[in-house]
Amino acid sequence: QRSEARDRAAGWLKQVGRFDDVDVYEVQAVQPLRAIRLEFDGPIEGTGWHRAEVREGGRSFAWTAAETATIDLLLQADRDLDIVFVTNAGVSPTIPESLTLSVNSQPIPLRRTREEGNYRYAGVVPQALLDPNEGLVHLEFRTAPPISPASLGRGSKDKRELGLAFDW
Repeated sequence: QRSEARDRAAGWLKQVGRFDDVDVYEVQAVQPLRAIRLEFDGPIEGTGWHRAEVREGGRSFAWTAAETATIDLLLQADRDLDIVFVTNAGVSPTIPESLTLSVNSQPIPLRRTREEGNYRYAGVVPQALLDPNEGLVHLEFRTAPPISPASLGRGSKDKRELGLAFDW
C-alpha cells in the first residue's frame, strides 16, 4: 500500500475505471514540480490527516489526526527547497511548540513566528537530502499527541483527536 500511495502522490497513476471489484489505473509520466502550494482543500497524499474543512471566509484547512502526519510530493531536486507553512495555535499550546519536520527521514530546523493568531513555520531542505532520480519528497510532521476538544471541558462536542490545523 505504501508504494501505491507514493505512486499516486507522484501522479504516476490515474484511475481510469473499475472492472467488477478491481480498480483500473493508467500509468502516466509526470514532471517533478519546481514549486507547490498546498491549500489543504481536498484529499492529502499522506497519512495522519483529517478531511479538509472550510472556515468562515472560505479558507480551507486540515487537522492533523495523529502524532505523525505525512505528505508525499514529487519535486525537482536540483537545488535547496524552501518550505513554509501556516498552522493554527492548536488544541493545546504544547502541540505547536512540539512540532518537528523531517524530510526523507532527516530532521529540518524550523523557524516559528506568530502571525495573526497562527504560527508560520519556515525552513530549508538541503538539496543533498533529495533524490535527483526519483524526486519524491516525504514530509513527516510530528507533534505532541492530538487531543479531543470535548475532553478539555470547554463546551465543545468535537470528540475527534486534533493536533494542528494546517492552512497552507
